[in-house]
Amino acid sequence: MNAPVPPAPRDHEPGTGPVLSSVPMSSPPRVVPADQVVSDPDPWVLTEETLPESSRHDLITEHLRQILLAWADRMGRAMKIGRNLAIRWDRERPQRGVDPDLYVVEPPPPEGDNVSSLRLWEPGHLAPRLAIEIVSPTNPKKDYLFAPTKYAACGVGELWILDADLSGPRAEGGPHRLQIWRRLAGGRFERVVAGEGPGWSEAVQGWVCFAGEEAEDRCFQLCADKAGREPWPTRTDLERRAKEAERRAKEAERRAKEAERQAKEAERQAKEAALRQVEVERKAKEAALHELAALKAQLAGG
Repeated sequence: MNAPVPPAPRDHEPGTGPVLSSVPMSSPPRVVPADQVVSDPDPWVLTEETLPESSRHDLITEHLRQILLAWADRMGRAMKIGRNLAIRWDRERPQRGVDPDLYVVEPPPPEGDNVSSLRLWEPGHLAPRLAIEIVSPTNPKKDYLFAPTKYAACGVGELWILDADLSGPRAEGGPHRLQIWRRLAGGRFERVVAGEGPGWSEAVQGWVCFAGEEAEDRCFQLCADKAGREPWPTRTDLERRAKEAERRAKEAERRAKEAERQAKEAERQAKEAALRQVEVERKAKEAALHELAALKAQLAGG
């Protein structure tokens, strides 16, 4: 069955970044032709068993998911972003497929979050515009050698292969910290970035950057600039900032009310002090009048 081929990418708009990364690749470009036939697709069969992911793999994946969720919020478009959703494209052999570590589907399937797998022959089930594979040190060849052909077959628009620990094979100049594969005109699926990065992503209109091993689970970032100085926030970051801003606003409101209370208290005390002063002056005046009256009485009696 022929692989579904999405529409050819639009011409790049001025000011949004280059179509291909300017970072030189350490090996010749790899291309998966649209009509390539796989001689033995048996390894593509999806099983019910899921290999356990390492903690680092899981943390990197979740960090990128949170970045993409925040990006989708900013875009204001209907998307489905998630992890490990099976993508099946051959109606005659539905057991064959691929399940990316991360995916972005736009628009989402009709079932929304209730979808169990993308069956690309069903109405409303579209190939992801973006798929991401995080290379596992226990099985790096899966992502380096097999993943590009699978994603070429199922019609994914763009694929990132991220190798934080450089666990991949040395084949074709590897290992590469970052690979970006993109579907080009005519259905070709071509590797346009291979190396340390950064690499421009057409799918999200941003730069994929490696922040360094010391960044741990945040070692891969999406950035507004090629130098990586303007990383995109995660949804968790934004929620934390919103809560902190709300906390500061409530604290400012509390302080304002306390200042108002203190001002009223100072005004009350000032009024009481003024009344006391008036009372003191009244008593002093009465005492003076009594003294004057007593003097007059003494004078009159004398």
